[in-house]
Amino acid sequence: MTRYCLGLAVLTILFPYMSYAGDAPEELSGQYDNLAVSVVGEQVTGAFREYRTGNGTDDAPQFSCIFMLKGSLIDDHAAIVTWAPGDKDVIHGTLTFSRGTASLKLDQDQAGCAMTSGDMVTKPFELSKVSEGNGWVGVGMISVKKAILRSKPNAKPGRAPFVVQYDPVVILSRKEDWLEVAYFGGENPVRGWLNRSELNLNSPSP
Repeated sequence: MTRYCLGLAVLTILFPYMSYAGDAPEELSGQYDNLAVSVVGEQVTGAFREYRTGNGTDDAPQFSCIFMLKGSLIDDHAAIVTWAPGDKDVIHGTLTFSRGTASLKLDQDQAGCAMTSGDMVTKPFELSKVSEGNGWVGVGMISVKKAILRSKPNAKPGRAPFVVQYDPVVILSRKEDWLEVAYFGGENPVRGWLNRSELNLNSPSP
């Protein structure tokens, strides 16, 4: 009995994440199509953004699907809450991971999502992993109209590079009220520091 218990203890130490279908939580982080996800321990954060252009010009999106999410990971799935920027209410759902994919299923669609991304209620919305998220410690969304990326905390801002409202960014490190972030939505990734006040990080309700 003692030998059996000791064996279980050794396995737990060496392979603490065997229940995640072969993936340690940090290996689940990454870009899944239009969803950026960070998994740190059991904590899951993410941001989804997709536009559908219309009105006769590519410069005027007709519909948009924009929301953030957070939740707790158990095995290969996380019970999540989602919210759109500025909304006071949350929509509950589930985010499920498998090899190279993630799927979203919500209790109801976020505004505009049925017209852009498709239904996320009657069946899981499948997403394919397109890049890894090594070193990501969180995901946020820009809450101000324009935010200049700084070279270091408290540095004097220049004119560029910058991100704009609703841009999703991944968090790489934290230093007091400053966050080192990266934005992957342009032709080339950009990286720099933002003040916490420039990002939407927390859901509007517990």
